[in-house]
Amino acid sequence: MKNLIKAEFFRLSKSQSFWLLLILALVLGISYGISSLTGYEICIVKLSPELFTAIWICLFAVSFICCEFHDRTFGRSIFSITTRQKIFLAKALVFFTGALPIMLLPAIVSTIIATTRNGFGQVWNAMLVSVIIQRLISYIFWGFFMDSCALLMAALIRDRVGTFGAGVVFMYVMMSLEADGIGVGNSFGSILVVYLIKIVIIMAIATLIFVKRDLK
Repeated sequence: MKNLIKAEFFRLSKSQSFWLLLILALVLGISYGISSLTGYEICIVKLSPELFTAIWICLFAVSFICCEFHDRTFGRSIFSITTRQKIFLAKALVFFTGALPIMLLPAIVSTIIATTRNGFGQVWNAMLVSVIIQRLISYIFWGFFMDSCALLMAALIRDRVGTFGAGVVFMYVMMSLEADGIGVGNSFGSILVVYLIKIVIIMAIATLIFVKRDLK
């Protein structure tokens, strides 16, 4: 498993699409920061669930996951001693890791630029730090939830175009349910627990599909 994870991180470091998405995320962060909003306002806005962020996650899934179905890399891996489950989980771990800077970079860069231009807009204190940290952690957990949705669509459909289209629709539905208050707790802790349960369930389904489905 350790060697599999190392191999996946190496593939990630050599992925041109990953670096392209990072560059585009940086450019978006710069464009967001050039506004009349303060650093705090930008921070709160950008650390909120957005369909546009989900679309970026889908693009990353298509380039990092579906390309291996297309190139038969997954299929060749089946002939090694390692099980399909370990192969998929290693890929998923690196995918989650790679998606994190893609979704966080616009928020970080735009907050820095807006603060430099217009000030932060808030007096720093323990309560403010707590609000920002909770917002950041909630956003990360939401991102992991979107990652698991993208992985499920990739394992189920495997085709690049189909995965992207179905992934965006599936994520939109999940976000709409959350907007209606379905499955979302009132407290910070309960929100994280609900997200964690969703992630575990979706990842279990995605792994089962990958393990059971013929890759040849």
